[in-house]
Formats: sequence, structure tokens, C-alpha cells
Amino acid sequence: MGFVEKIKKEMTLYKEKTLKIQEWGKWRNEEFSHILPKDLSNLNLIEVYREECEKYLEINKIKFHQNFNHLNSSQALCFNLFFPFVIKDIPISVLFKTLNIKLDDKEAFFEFEKIADKKEGTNFDFYIKTEKRNIYFEVKYTENSFGKARNDENHIKKFNDIYKRKLNGIVKEEYINQKEMFENYQLFRNISYLTENDIVIFVFPKNNIKVKKELKEFRNKLENKEFINKNIVEIEIENIIKGIKEETQKSNNIEIWIKQFTEKYIL
Repeated sequence: MGFVEKIKKEMTLYKEKTLKIQEWGKWRNEEFSHILPKDLSNLNLIEVYREECEKYLEINKIKFHQNFNHLNSSQALCFNLFFPFVIKDIPISVLFKTLNIKLDDKEAFFEFEKIADKKEGTNFDFYIKTEKRNIYFEVKYTENSFGKARNDENHIKKFNDIYKRKLNGIVKEEYINQKEMFENYQLFRNISYLTENDIVIFVFPKNNIKVKKELKEFRNKLENKEFINKNIVEIEIENIIKGIKEETQKSNNIEIWIKQFTEKYIL
């Protein structure tokens, strides 16, 4: 059984045993066991923070993606993973230490579904603004790869007007072309935001081998290894949870959150 199939099977069991839901949800007019009925999409938020997270998302006008009712939704995973930091139940210093980022900032601004440049349009799953840095997160779960783009007039124009300049000095010259751009569109867009101080972080499960392989191959196309190693971080979801367990003082909410998050996502 492959990674994605295993996750869907586990999510089906989670839906039936933990959420006590037997009904199947629909995708493209076909029913699937790992999908929630649309009217129960909010149950994709783990229980300990569900009500609080729903209110936060509503206040900040953050909408669920079309497929948020899929229990393997990476948007749901992102909300569930980072919300304790947003409401400061876990200090930001714990996350920085877990990510091996040497920052001593005590205060930070957080945002889900961040669009840093409305003209360019890249949407980051999670974002942290500190006094010194912008930190951008891309979260994957069961996705097989990062996004590609069509070779059409709109994308060609954006490549010529925006990305050729922004990728200069980050990507090796031989890879700054339309073919490579469109084949690695999401990755190129994400790293186009790198500066000396800013960081892009890729988060994924340890068993998503395809995403890990794609990132490894992608790194070979980048210039200045010292800069790249400092400003591009890859971390497995399991290691984030492990780090939080090791660095966080015990509290009722966090212990429950770790238990519920682990039950849902850590196989």
C-alpha cells in the first residue's frame, strides 16, 4: 500500500472511530470514505482548538479551500499544526528552536494564507513576521508534487516581468528559463521571496518520499549553497511535534493538542 492510500485508510478510521461519522463525503460527484460531508467540514479542525480556531479564521476572513472537507487536506493540517503558536499557547521560541532557526525574537505576527505581493500572487500556507525576518511556510501532506504551470501568455509574461529578475543569484543561470520555471513553478515562486534575512520553510511528512525527492532535485538547481542552506529549511511534521514535546512545558491544552494531532496525523 502506497503512502497516499495508507493515509486515506487511516483517515477513514479516524473519521469513523474518533469523529463518529459513517457518512462518506463527495468529490467530483463520487463518494469517498476519507472525505467529510461538506456541512461537517469544520470537524477537520482538531477538537481542542476547533471553536477558537473557527472564530479566528472568521474574524480574519480566511476561507476554507474547496476540498477542506478532505481529511487529508494540507490546509487543515496547517491550521491544526500552527494555531497553538498563533494564540501563544506555545512560545514562538519553541518553534524557532525546533526549526533550527537562530532567532531571539520574542514577538511575532502570524498569518495563514499569506499573499506577500498581490501583483505577483504567491499564496503561502503560513507566515511569520518578526522584527528581523519574513518567514514563509509551504505545507504539504499527501500531495505528490509541488505545483506546475501552463506555458501560456500570462505565465510567460510573469516569468519575463517578475521571476527572471527575482531568481537571479538564487537559481543557477542555466535553469532560469521558461521550461524550468513552469516545471518547478511553485518552488521557484516560493524561493523568489528569499532575501539575505528571509526564510522559506517546506513542511511535509517523513513518508512523503515524492515531495522529499523533488526538493532534493530542486536544490541542485540553486546557486550559493551557503545562502540556500541558511535560508531554505526543510522539516518533517513528525520532527516539529517531537521538538515541541521536548521544549514545551506541560499544560493541559498542549498535552491534549499533541495527543489529538498525533492521533490524526502521525502514523
